[in-house]
Amino acid sequence: MRPISTAVALLLYVASGCDQPPPPSAETPTHGPQTPTTSRESPPATASTKPRLPREGQPVAPTTPPHTAATTDHSQTRILQVDQALDGAAHWLASFPREKLRFDAAVMLSAISQADPKPQRFATALQYARTAAERDDDNPFLRLWQPDFPPPDDLWRWEPPRDGSRVNPNRPLTEALYCDHIPIRQATLDYILGPMRDDGQYHTTHAAWALIVARDLGCFPPQQAHELLLPIVAELAQFQPESPGPATLDVDLYAEQALMRYLAMDRQQAHIWVDNLVQRQNPDGSWAFPQDDEPIYYGYHATGICAWFLALWLQDQTRDPKHPPQPHGS
Repeated sequence: MRPISTAVALLLYVASGCDQPPPPSAETPTHGPQTPTTSRESPPATASTKPRLPREGQPVAPTTPPHTAATTDHSQTRILQVDQALDGAAHWLASFPREKLRFDAAVMLSAISQADPKPQRFATALQYARTAAERDDDNPFLRLWQPDFPPPDDLWRWEPPRDGSRVNPNRPLTEALYCDHIPIRQATLDYILGPMRDDGQYHTTHAAWALIVARDLGCFPPQQAHELLLPIVAELAQFQPESPGPATLDVDLYAEQALMRYLAMDRQQAHIWVDNLVQRQNPDGSWAFPQDDEPIYYGYHATGICAWFLALWLQDQTRDPKHPPQPHGS
């Protein structure tokens, strides 16, 4: 049996028994289309940039790519900032009221702890989250940290809608989570690729996640998974804003878009997402920016998603260079 990977650690917006995600679309800002940033070609060398040949007898300086030292210094600074941000997040999450925790707290903390180069950093928060989640002893998402947990008997109890409507995103995600036992139905795959998507918002992120889960469990060959993910990742890139908005749900959605793109191996702008999130972190370690009557758990969720993405990024920055980053779970 393939192990449950970081990428397979699905985001659940519902607490046990709930049927709709807490952040309703009415409360989630709709970001206008953004043109994805593309890399530009280097400008041609000018008279001032062309290298000069040394005069006879002049010592030859060692050849060093331009900006290498500055780039390295900046990268090390970013790594240190992310490490400090994770320290703050770990403290805040461990201090969160335990009676307010939901099942998906354990999903996020399991993934964070698996990715974080310092796995003990989130140990206390993870213990609290799993204790709360395991009270729901028949939840199919227990498989995320109990790999032998069996598929539910009613895995196919729902029918993918054919009228353009959407259902709870956990339903197609559950099929994806057990696709190595029971293949995903073609009707479910059609739903994930089509009606489930909602212009780069929460249903689209879950659509991407379902495909990433299936890829990492070996249910789709890597090339097929890449081709299936391409239009969904492009949609996320189109609707992800240049920087997160002011409210908790703005930051939450921005971080989730970044996380899904990163897991799907769309990483050219990852350093921008990292910088934006580090700059937005509160002094208390959270990414909670509550509005009137906002449930306190929204701040926990946003903080968990930000920490998850940053832990994945930090893991890839600090790994052995002989082992370049791969899709998480491969």
